[in-house]
Amino acid sequence: SEEVGELVGKLHSAGIVHGDLTTSNLLLAGERLYLLDFGLAYFDEGLEARGVDIHVLFQTFESTHRGHQVLIEAFIKGYQSTFINSEDVLKRVEEIKKRARYA
Repeated sequence: SEEVGELVGKLHSAGIVHGDLTTSNLLLAGERLYLLDFGLAYFDEGLEARGVDIHVLFQTFESTHRGHQVLIEAFIKGYQSTFINSEDVLKRVEEIKKRARYA
């Protein structure tokens, strides 16, 4: 969702990579969205680390949620609204996706 993208954008803006960004680590309680389990989180401002974070989330969307393209598009909109370098990271996500296909 867009709110997930906003949250991840804020996280990445702070130089934090979650390390296990899946829908299992998101909790909606009332109107609030929480990101859980920072056990694999680390500080990294590189494109690759941020791209892998998002790639893992997109794989989760694709494998477990019907209508995943709508979720991805909403995520991107939210991510772009809160992270200034979002375009570079999203380009890296596409590169990672291509590499993963042939690995």
